[in-house]
Amino acid sequence: MASSNTGQAQQNQDPEHIIKLKQLIHFLETTLMTLMHQADAALQQNMDSVSSGKTADENPHKLESSFEDFMNMCDQLEDLLETMKATERQTVLSMKYTPRSVTNTKMDANQDTQSYSEYLSLVKNQITLSNDLQELLSDFVKSKLT
Repeated sequence: MASSNTGQAQQNQDPEHIIKLKQLIHFLETTLMTLMHQADAALQQNMDSVSSGKTADENPHKLESSFEDFMNMCDQLEDLLETMKATERQTVLSMKYTPRSVTNTKMDANQDTQSYSEYLSLVKNQITLSNDLQELLSDFVKSKLT
């Protein structure tokens, strides 16, 4: 049952990320098309200038601008995918250390949930254990260095 709670929590977060991902992919397609058109125009212009012996009249910065826009979209897509990956990792770790979901009312409580006060108690216990472990490791290192 705990995994179904994870799925529900993930479904609440996924649409935002999925919508953003779809938008970025659409923008990436658009910028790629623009980049290809600008590259085609630049190649055509270079071929025309070589055959006629004239210098290029069109602005050479359009191709660079299109390429920068495309790379910007790629960077945004990469950032979003990294965020989604980190969110998934956080969700998995959350379920590992607090496998029961937290309820805020007693009416929602059942065997697979825990109250907020139980959750706070669990977190305080985890913090205490973490601090104890850190202190133990610190004392061990100090004893080995002296």
